[in-house]
Amino acid sequence: MKITFVVPKDDDRSSPLSQFVQCRILPPVGLRRMAGLAGKRGAVALVDERIGSARHNYQADIALFFINSYNRARCLVLAKLYRDAGCHVVFSGSMLANDALEPAQYADSLLVGYGEDCIAEFLFDYQRGKAKAFYHSANKAKVNSEVGGKRGYPTMQLAC
Repeated sequence: MKITFVVPKDDDRSSPLSQFVQCRILPPVGLRRMAGLAGKRGAVALVDERIGSARHNYQADIALFFINSYNRARCLVLAKLYRDAGCHVVFSGSMLANDALEPAQYADSLLVGYGEDCIAEFLFDYQRGKAKAFYHSANKAKVNSEVGGKRGYPTMQLAC
């Protein structure tokens, strides 16, 4: 099984804030963790358009995209190309927690929440030919008002 992890470039590189919106050197930590977990089940490639010219592997079995609000348009264009080539397209990223309706039209599966929590279940289902359209992380963020609440700002903690 060949899996390509894709980090699309941001939609508007001309924006003076674009360099602060995303890092330019390292892939997102969650994506690296997912690639490490997936590497136990197949050949893994990482395509990061933010750090130069990227070679896309449209021959992969699975193309997993890291989607955010700043790279949404580029991500949807690439997802269509991969899907047209016969890849099973998967989206993961923080944008899905806010708006999964439009991306769902371009993907075969969505990993909502912490993708590294869902990737093993998705790959197991995919290998059996029973990949679902929606996977949700068991870990959820909860508000802890004791720590930051003294100033009126809730803080986020993971409920594990």
